[in-house]
Amino acid sequence: MPSSTSHFEPAPPGLARMVLGFTLLAWVACAAYTLWLNPSVHFFRHAARVKQNYLAGLDAAHTNKVVVYGGSSSAFAINGQAMWREEGVPAANLGLAADYGALFLTRWAMAGARSGDMLIVALEPGLLTRPLEHSSEAVQISYALGRPGLLRDLDGSSVLPLGSQLLRLRPDARHMVTLLGKLAGRRPLFRYRTQDVRPDGQVTTSVRLPISGPPERGAELSPDARRLLEGLRQWSARHGVRVAYSLPRGYAPEETIQSFRQANAGFLHEIAAYLPVLKDQTLGASSLRDDFADTNWHLTEAAALARSRELARQIKSWQIWTPDELAALSARP
Repeated sequence: MPSSTSHFEPAPPGLARMVLGFTLLAWVACAAYTLWLNPSVHFFRHAARVKQNYLAGLDAAHTNKVVVYGGSSSAFAINGQAMWREEGVPAANLGLAADYGALFLTRWAMAGARSGDMLIVALEPGLLTRPLEHSSEAVQISYALGRPGLLRDLDGSSVLPLGSQLLRLRPDARHMVTLLGKLAGRRPLFRYRTQDVRPDGQVTTSVRLPISGPPERGAELSPDARRLLEGLRQWSARHGVRVAYSLPRGYAPEETIQSFRQANAGFLHEIAAYLPVLKDQTLGASSLRDDFADTNWHLTEAAALARSRELARQIKSWQIWTPDELAALSARP
């Protein structure tokens, strides 16, 4: 009696090899696009190399230096040349993009610091109030720079399996839809140009867009962020690197600036349990719309110059908030 169960013939070996070959070819094409043609990766690879070259020059000319890092708020805010010429503080701007995440950005900056240096953590608060993980963007830039070793935890342990890393070397659907939309509309494929990167690594732009504020973030430090800050404190002690936190400056309308500063003081009070916090009297807030370019984190060149001068003076005088001061500021009505 014929069986009622359907039988499926296995695919011929040749067909299986063909499918596997096409799959591999598609992955290679996606990875090649990501590493060499993706406009964002292309820009930040160029920016990273400019920053590395400037860093090497500081190491050759000075016994020690200051390394400032964070997301794009740092990339736009730190004028290293002015910090040296005007304030006598040799400083490197290692700010990249917030999309790379706090863990990658920290590993990237640690690799540029040596014994006797000072490391200024200027990570955007939003990066420290959510779980930490290596984003696809972090994987892509690390491979584009030829430095996949940056995809590790502070203790050197692997965070992402190799297979997961390789699978992330491809554009996601959102990227492709955005790219096609820009092509169809004949708009620039990326807002920033390589010529927007100054020789010291600062990023500038002539673009001005409507912005709102204050910047959003979570309510408190995430457990992952606490482990990161504790690990950074231990690493700095072992390697003879002085470390401190400096809150990036964000835009807040006049009607919200006081509550924004109060929330920032509470955030800094949490940070102060792990790292010294540089004493910025603005508490990371400005209501001057003309100080910002295209986002509520991106300072204009003039505002970045003023911010860099202030930061250099705080470093030289080692002006630090005490936990009691921050607690009082965060509780103030």
